[in-house]
Amino acid sequence: MPELNLTHQVIRASAGTGKTYRLTVQYLKLLVAGAEPAAILATTFTRKAAGEILARVLGRLAHAAADPDERQRLTHDLDLTNLLTDSDCLALLRRVVAALNRVSICTIDSFFNRIAGAFRLELDLPVEPRLLDEAHPLAGQVRRDAVEALLGEAVDNDSDDKDAGLAVMLELLRRTHHDMAARSVTGAIDELVRDLYDIYRQAPAPELWARQTHPAGLMDDDELVAAIERLAEAGHHVPTTNAGKPKSRWVNALKKDVTQAQARDWRGLLSSGLAKLVALDQGTYYGDEVPAPLADAYQPLVDHALAELRRDLAWWGEATHELLARYDRQITRLRREQRVVLFSDLTHKLARELPLAAPELWLDIHFRLDGQLHHLLLDEFQDTSLEQWRVLGPLAD
Repeated sequence: MPELNLTHQVIRASAGTGKTYRLTVQYLKLLVAGAEPAAILATTFTRKAAGEILARVLGRLAHAAADPDERQRLTHDLDLTNLLTDSDCLALLRRVVAALNRVSICTIDSFFNRIAGAFRLELDLPVEPRLLDEAHPLAGQVRRDAVEALLGEAVDNDSDDKDAGLAVMLELLRRTHHDMAARSVTGAIDELVRDLYDIYRQAPAPELWARQTHPAGLMDDDELVAAIERLAEAGHHVPTTNAGKPKSRWVNALKKDVTQAQARDWRGLLSSGLAKLVALDQGTYYGDEVPAPLADAYQPLVDHALAELRRDLAWWGEATHELLARYDRQITRLRREQRVVLFSDLTHKLARELPLAAPELWLDIHFRLDGQLHHLLLDEFQDTSLEQWRVLGPLAD
């Protein structure tokens, strides 16, 4: 059998340009170089794609064994100097078919499920779990039940005043969803946990969610009123026309900013107009630079607005963390009671609860999987999550 000089490769290309085809060719190159099928892990993100890769591997070998023209094409694709024979192709095909039950051409989730199944006790997985993906109706129902339990917990935690706990929860929700009036409480929390729960599990430390609670630049009420009055009186600093009259667009913009400051609409104040230019310290307004005295009148309010938004962001992070921590307790309990395990749960447990960086653990993994992996072929690698790489990375090392 011919031998090949194989090196590590990264292939970057747009969709539809043949990356999966190249992965299949690389798999065949490994077989030609003497690699055992059970020693190659080829992962992709859908079962359909994994089936297509396996079908291509088997199909190309079978066709090459029977067709001289196909053997020549396969020899060319594999960059071989000597033409493959029908015996070569049959021998490769027999090796793959004989080891079909140990061939690892699969989704990442499927591979992680194999590892997790071999470490069921260490990972504290339920007996005969119901393995689901996020889109399964039962997974959605358990998530909604956890949200309902979360709201019930908020009420039950205060026996003296059952409305107090719920009021705290609603205040947390108000901070996380400014448009709460447009949706139900349950729906708002459900949307939040769908968007952010996986992030919370990867970064559960409270300090990562609210790191700045007293930003610089905040003024007290008296200082704020005085700053707004100074801005309202700064109209004589706006640019003028050739006739010496204040330009109307500038006057209107200034009035609008004063009104927004009086209404404490800090997001609106910074989103457009003169305040935005001052905040960015750049640009012109309808062809004129912002005069320095006018910018000086704006600056304290701009600083205060930025500080308010930073404080709101810190509040949002703190409230979101509290909601997600409470949700985590409820969803963990309900999934265990119903023996529901999501594929993302397996990834999280493998990444967090097994010391994958330890070489001796991989010896144990290979023993339990009944085969040692020597080659990785990762399709659609750009879609690999950080937690998935925390599992695959030590194997690559």
